[in-house]
This record gives sequence, structure tokens and C-alpha cells, in this order.
Amino acid sequence: MEENLPVSSITNKKYVLNKEVKSEHQEQMRKIGLKLIQLRTDKNISASRLTKDLGISRNAYYAMESGKVYFNILNLILVLDYHQLTILEFFSGL
Repeated sequence: MEENLPVSSITNKKYVLNKEVKSEHQEQMRKIGLKLIQLRTDKNISASRLTKDLGISRNAYYAMESGKVYFNILNLILVLDYHQLTILEFFSGL
């Protein structure tokens, strides 16, 4: 905690990230989405099948593949586990 700020001013602040991807993140999010599509299509798996197997919503998964909105990291971990990849392996080529 910063000493110069009263506790109330620190605890009342919330940082909320807009779901829409900021321009400086768009290229990286697009690459993530394309890589997810490639992983899925290389195994000849439909998005519907993958989301059913993982128990995540199709909308959440399509958002990940589209790269146009920020997504839940836990969903990414589920998808990577499904493909037997670690986070480091996934991001190493991006």
C-alpha cells in the first residue's frame, strides 16, 4: 500500500477492463485467435464440439477465436489443456 494515500482512497478504486480490445493489443489478440483456430482445425474439431467437451459457452470460445474481445484466462487454460499445451508452449510462437 502507498503510504501517502488514505486506505479508503485505495480500496474504493476499481480498475475495470473494457471487453473491447484496445488498439495496442489488437494484433496480439488476433494472433492468439488465429492460433486457437489452427489448433482446433488441425485436429478436425468443431468449435461446438470443443466447447461441449470443455463445458464453456460457445460465445466465450468464439470471442477467444475472434480476438476482438478480452477473454477469461481460465478458459484459455482449459483450451490449452485440451490440446495438451502449456501456456509457455502456446505463447512461444506468437
